[in-house]
Amino acid sequence: MPSSLTSRYSRQCWRMLTPKWSVDPISGAGSAKNGGRFNRPGRHALYLSEEVETALAEYQQNMLRTPKPGMLVAYVVDMADMIDLTDPNTLSSLGIDHKTFECPWKILRARGKSIATWDLAERLIADGVAGARVPSFAAAGGVNVVLWNWRALPNVANVSDPDGDLPKNQSSWAKP
Repeated sequence: MPSSLTSRYSRQCWRMLTPKWSVDPISGAGSAKNGGRFNRPGRHALYLSEEVETALAEYQQNMLRTPKPGMLVAYVVDMADMIDLTDPNTLSSLGIDHKTFECPWKILRARGKSIATWDLAERLIADGVAGARVPSFAAAGGVNVVLWNWRALPNVANVSDPDGDLPKNQSSWAKP
């Protein structure tokens, strides 16, 4: 079913990276470690934002103190099999509504409960969907992109670093 709901997605996206982890900006390892709204622990996912403002809001959403340093990084995304979960018609076709995304997934995870967005993501992945446009909860009206399969054609996302400014290893961040 989702193959009729997927389309090509090609654009620049953004992400704020913790400087220490900017040595591997397309790994998805952080989300695999703890899970995210659209991936259970163990499932690598790359979370990006369509707007710079959304990327900043997503990075700062859980900060109770002064914002920590971050690096704004651009990504070139070219995906053949994307689904738009911001589109009401797509949601209707999948039998869900926007409230599905509002689940308090961190609380549910801590309680060992079922998480609707994890189940949805697994269903989409099983149907060959490589990624999804999803609403941001950190930036009203913002759009995030969650990618589950982004390292092989026809679905690729790469960091845009034409001058090679990103560090190549963690020693770049060693404390003096």
